[in-house]
Amino acid sequence: TWEDNFFCWEDGIPDPGLRWSMAGAIKGQKCVQTSETADPHYMGDNYVCLPADSPYDLKWNSAGPIDGLECIQWLEPADPDTWDDNYLCHKWWHQDPSLTAVNGGWSHFSKWSECSASCGGGSQSRKRSCDNPAPLNGGVDCEGDDEETQACNSDPCPPRLPSWPEDFKWSNAGVPDGYTCMRVLEFAEPKDHTWKTTSFCWKNGFSDPGLRWSMAGQIKGQKCVAISETADPHTWGDNFICLPADSPYDLKWNSAGPIDGLECIRWYEPADPDTWDDNYLCMERMEF
Repeated sequence: TWEDNFFCWEDGIPDPGLRWSMAGAIKGQKCVQTSETADPHYMGDNYVCLPADSPYDLKWNSAGPIDGLECIQWLEPADPDTWDDNYLCHKWWHQDPSLTAVNGGWSHFSKWSECSASCGGGSQSRKRSCDNPAPLNGGVDCEGDDEETQACNSDPCPPRLPSWPEDFKWSNAGVPDGYTCMRVLEFAEPKDHTWKTTSFCWKNGFSDPGLRWSMAGQIKGQKCVAISETADPHTWGDNFICLPADSPYDLKWNSAGPIDGLECIRWYEPADPDTWDDNYLCMERMEF
């Protein structure tokens, strides 16, 4: 009948933290072995355990009460193996009445943390503490979680600007698949130079970088770079690429090869014999 045996404490008293183990001492707790060597079913692995900071200092004896201590008999009359002289003991102890058990209470939640993303869906959290009041003298901890999370900034992110140079491309054969392009025109060029199919492009899915082509000088109010080839006689002195004045792109042009220290994209038109094989649009690497 060991299935109906309990060691108990009165209702209304805080849980003293007593735990039973049939598999050895509980790690991190202070435990006392409850042994009965005369019992052939005793395996030596039964313990009563308490939190490491418990004020209780229990002692066990399987041969009667311990002198000088207050003892409680553990009796099981249905067990013939001498379970009639086993005692759990402790010195007489009474908690100071002034040390009334205080149950823990939650503080107010803190402010929500900064959202983990500015757009596209993020999360934020807030915390509270079990210190209003903190549990004392065996009082119970607060129930519930000490942290909450919620979704934030769920609006889709606007497309980002294309990075230089990997998201840009020159084309002398029309608009490539997967790209959006600015046409590069010079009507003064002979038709067989094919400048009506040339484009400077950026990958689809990005924001429009604001590139605009002009065959009639700079566009007022924008920042522009001259696209020149002095060896070409067909009015290449008034062609410009322009960008909004506040654009982060700072383009440079060179008609005699790449510019050292910059990332450059070649503008090549093999149908034009006027040295359109060494022209480059350049800028420092820029990632968005």
